[in-house]
Order: sequence, then structure tokens, then C-alpha cells
Amino acid sequence: MKIITNQAKCKICGDLVISTNLNDYNYCACGAIAVGGGNQAILRLGHHNHILELSVKEYSD
Repeated sequence: MKIITNQAKCKICGDLVISTNLNDYNYCACGAIAVGGGNQAILRLGHHNHILELSVKEYSD
């Protein structure tokens, strides 16, 4: 699997949060979620009910 875009939307404040670097944790405006991992890993902080997963992945055979 290849991660094209590592992103999620906060269901509380509506912010779209994107991570572009492995050690890059970015929080939404209200602080309920964070996205990390860049193109190497899909990492999330926060309650799963507050996260709308929007990452784009490519699967190869």
C-alpha cells in the first residue's frame, strides 16, 4: 500500500487536517484530533467517533 495523501476531517470543528511528514502531527482547530505519519504511516490521535478518514491510498498487486 502506498499513501498518496494522509488526511482526516474533524467531525466537531470541520477542519481538514493533513500530515506531510512522518514526525509531523497536526491538530484541528479545536484540538479533538491530530493526523501524523506523512506518506509513511497513517497515525491518528483522538476519539474515533470524531474522525472522518479521508486518506487516499494506492494498492498494488
